[in-house]
This record gives sequence, C-alpha cells and structure tokens, in this order.
Amino acid sequence: MLENKIKSWVLLDNNINNINKELKKKREERNALCNDIIYIAENNNLTNRKIKISDGVLTFNNTYSYKPISYNLLYDCFFEYFEDEDKCYELLNLIKNKREKNLNKIIKRTYN
Repeated sequence: MLENKIKSWVLLDNNINNINKELKKKREERNALCNDIIYIAENNNLTNRKIKISDGVLTFNNTYSYKPISYNLLYDCFFEYFEDEDKCYELLNLIKNKREKNLNKIIKRTYN
C-alpha cells in the first residue's frame, strides 16, 4: 500500500515538474512579447489606446512593486530613527522572536 502511494506521488511530482518547466518557457515567451509590444506601443504613441481582442481588451498600465522588507532594511530604518545601534538590534531581535512559526510536514525529494 505505501509502495503504491509512493509510486503515485513520484509520478505526480514528475508531472508537476514537467508542467512547471513548460510554464516557465511560456512565461518567458510571453514576457519577451510583452516587452516587444510595449516598446512598439511607446514608440508609436499607442500607450493610451485600448486594443480589442477576441475575449476582451488590452490596455497599457504602469504598476509599482516593492521589494520585500528585509532585516537589513529594518535595521537601516531603525538606525535612522533611533540613532542607537543597541536599540536597533534590540528591536530587530524582538521582531525576529515574535514571528509566528508554523510546522509543515512535507516530503522532500532529492535527485541522484
């Protein structure tokens, strides 16, 4: 029984890995086309236009994303605020120790 479940798990894991590899290729292709389309649209003053497609509309938008908050960033901000290295480390350690931990049971696969 366990042996069959392990075989099924390995087959599914292989399928997922293959699908993820294919998805990565598709995303890379789409991103390359996106960059080409935006370049053409910007050079032809088309960024304010809406492009009708079979199932909707394409628009050109700007979005902002933020880098994750790291301990280095927190330390820098604390130091700027407190101007005291000891207080910075004290607060940083408090934050580290207050983080909630979750135990996740997983199966980890390593390859030969």
